[in-house]
Amino acid sequence: MTPWLLAAKSLRDRRRTTLAWMAGVAALVAVQLWVYRSFRASAEEVSGVAQAMPEALRKIFRMEDYVSETGYLNTELFSATLPLIFISIGSAWGSRIAAEDEDEGTADIVLSLPVRRGAYLAARALASLLVLAAVGAVLAVALVVGTRLLDFSVPVSRYGAAAWHLALLGATFAALGAAVGGATGRKGAALAATVGSAIVAFVLYSIAPLASWADALLPWNPVQWALGSDAVNHGIDAGYSVRSLALVAALGWGTFAGFLRRDIRA
Repeated sequence: MTPWLLAAKSLRDRRRTTLAWMAGVAALVAVQLWVYRSFRASAEEVSGVAQAMPEALRKIFRMEDYVSETGYLNTELFSATLPLIFISIGSAWGSRIAAEDEDEGTADIVLSLPVRRGAYLAARALASLLVLAAVGAVLAVALVVGTRLLDFSVPVSRYGAAAWHLALLGATFAALGAAVGGATGRKGAALAATVGSAIVAFVLYSIAPLASWADALLPWNPVQWALGSDAVNHGIDAGYSVRSLALVAALGWGTFAGFLRRDIRA
């Protein structure tokens, strides 16, 4: 079995879940754009309601501008909902990359095939990245189609930039899950470590406007790398992208190192 067939098998085994994520993201975008369409005519009243919310809440959700096109998208989609979706996808897939077969007792069957351990890991990692890319593509297309119907003035490229940063966020936590799984051989431990780290990172990002010590940690926070660039307004941030890719590469190297030198439980 070639690495490509292993990647295809991973995708095929979870095709329903992947399609569900893709449909869910498209539906979420459609609903939020429909809501914006319904109150765009009464933007002043909605703005007043938003400004009346507690200042701390507005800072946590970055609600400096709620009624503009990009302000609404950032608040309703990119401040929490979509990042958490991509983190969830990355965590779920990443925790399986190096630990699923061993944790389920099927490693002896899979690793007895004429494929090297490195190729095995690469194939499963490729499947994870393809899923994140597919969901990101659906997000970008849904935003382009929906906002064109509503005559948004946001350039099409900005939606692709936002999807790129979210896919990188998912890949970061997928790589973390893979690294923990490669070192422990435990899918549950990998998922727990990834979800716990994601919660901490997201909380620190959210409270940064309220706490100076949390704000000082933003340059090291993967959530900041994904959201701090405000891609809907400014496009791809090269610096944040390089940081994300470097961390994914480092965690990927750690995954291979841990998996290749460890005795695998059958």
